[in-house]
Amino acid sequence: MDLIRRHPPRPPRVELEPRTHLAYILYTGGTTGLPKGVPGTHSGMVSYIRDYYQVIEGYVSEGNDRFLLVNPLFHIMAKGMFMGLALTLGNPTVLMPIPHTDAMLDAIQRYKVTLLLGVPALYRMILENDRLDLYDLSSLKYCWSGGDVLPLEIFNRFRALTGRTIYQVYGSTEVGHLCLSPMDREPSPTSLGFPFLSREVKVVDPDTLTPVPTGEVGELLVTSEFIMDYWNKPEETA
Repeated sequence: MDLIRRHPPRPPRVELEPRTHLAYILYTGGTTGLPKGVPGTHSGMVSYIRDYYQVIEGYVSEGNDRFLLVNPLFHIMAKGMFMGLALTLGNPTVLMPIPHTDAMLDAIQRYKVTLLLGVPALYRMILENDRLDLYDLSSLKYCWSGGDVLPLEIFNRFRALTGRTIYQVYGSTEVGHLCLSPMDREPSPTSLGFPFLSREVKVVDPDTLTPVPTGEVGELLVTSEFIMDYWNKPEETA
């Protein structure tokens, strides 16, 4: 009780430097080689959480939405969406470590889930469940997909089933989150939205690294002041 009485009236102000104050190390690249540790700082994480608010303000509530999260929190997509949609806004989250379709559909119905994150394969699992008509999914308001290309077929079938469209989230472990589909318009399955203000992007010719004209295909380069070196891997960093 004495400890409670002595707590400060408001949290102390903390100054964070872009490339210090380590918050986490996530590992990436295991499908193409040895995993590489990617350090992330508190300020880097806060940067894209603030960017989130520029997109979701007026749509996702503070404390009145319910988020269903099946994706693992050791992945940048789930961690960032959890922080941006749920934890910092006080929205309750249902965590499901195993993507069992019936359990997930039951959780949407039972907890009146309004926010859903998945990869395209997860939405296909929902659509192909032969007990789908036994569940009430009407509470869903906003759904996001990431981690892979969203097929037009999945986009259209899910909208026909639920009346809800699938927005997209895009980023990488090294960069953090880069963009979300705008929420003030009908999302397109072929668009990832606009880059966050804290990130700088170029689309370039992969051979020459020169920018390509608008509308041309190229490789996406992303940078920001928050990107750090791989953990103890200078050659991969270079």
